[in-house]
Amino acid sequence: MTVQVVPAGSSTRLHSHSWWHLFIIQSGHGVVWFGDGGDEAPVQAGDLLLVPAWSDHAFRCSSEDALVMAVLGNLPQQARLSNKLAREPGDPMAVGKRA
Repeated sequence: MTVQVVPAGSSTRLHSHSWWHLFIIQSGHGVVWFGDGGDEAPVQAGDLLLVPAWSDHAFRCSSEDALVMAVLGNLPQQARLSNKLAREPGDPMAVGKRA
């Protein structure tokens, strides 16, 4: 389990990887993007969001305070399997690079 903080007015970069995440929005509100097409959905405190492995995703904080998320995932399991692969759209060489 980790905590991810997206400061007010900022965004994470669109990316995907070999592990899944379960995001539990603790405070703030914003938007999550899915895929290259830019499909988006609002998120706010109390929401749960499951992002499957290899699903492109990014967050934007649209509140005056940071978007704070508790994050559960299977990264430790994937690391033990030497499967920490990641990619960012627009970088075809990123597939297979170590995260």
